Amino acid sequence: LAARAYRAEGLSSARDAQGRALVNDPTKNVLDRSEGRVGLSKIFDWNRKEFERDRGSLARYAARFAATPSLASWLQTYPKPPQFLEYEWALNQPSP
Repeated sequence: LAARAYRAEGLSSARDAQGRALVNDPTKNVLDRSEGRVGLSKIFDWNRKEFERDRGSLARYAARFAATPSLASWLQTYPKPPQFLEYEWALNQPSP
């Protein structure tokens, strides 16, 4: 989530910025062309139908937000289902 509330004006660009931040965060996803590996946050598995609705696959959804055009191109044609990384539940725990 963003550090501030979303507003109607600018919602689309804010949503896109959050999508880029999530997809390109190496602590949440692994997009490794050299190893041929796509490992996505478990969030993508839990909400799979929503993410796949417009793009047809999770890799193609991630391609929309990829950091570089070459990574986006690779993800567009990624032939296998992604692996899913373990979710870091500690992020949801209150501070002591």
